[in-house]
Amino acid sequence: MAEAQASFTALELRAVMKFLILQGKSAKDIHPEMSQTLREKCPSYSTVTTWISRFKTGHFTIEDEPRSARPPTSTDPATCDVHELIIEDRRISAIKIAQILDISRERVGFGITTILDMASFQRSGCRNV
Repeated sequence: MAEAQASFTALELRAVMKFLILQGKSAKDIHPEMSQTLREKCPSYSTVTTWISRFKTGHFTIEDEPRSARPPTSTDPATCDVHELIIEDRRISAIKIAQILDISRERVGFGITTILDMASFQRSGCRNV
C-alpha cells in the first residue's frame, strides 16, 4: 500500500519546531525526528537551528520578520550624465567628471563601478588625476 505524504507549509513546520523546543528538545533531537517523518520535505539542519535559536531568544512568532522593500532599480540622472561623459571621451578623469557635474569624486566612482558596472574602465581608462 502506498504511503500518503503530507505536505506542510513553512509556517506549519515552524510551529512544529516551536512545539518541540517548548518540550525541551534541542536542534540535534528535532532535526532527525523531522527528517524521519518528513523525509525529503524536511527543512535543512541549518534552517532548524536558525528557528530554534530564534525561539530560544524569546522570538516566538513563526512568521518571517518584515523585509525591506524591493531594491531600487532606477538610475539617477547624475549617473546617466557620468555615462554620457565617458562615452564622449573615454580618457576623461573621474575628477574632471566630478568637476563638470558638480558631484563628489566618490559618487562618480560609485556610478562607474556599481551602477554602470564599468570597473575595468575605472582601473584602466578613467584616471583620478
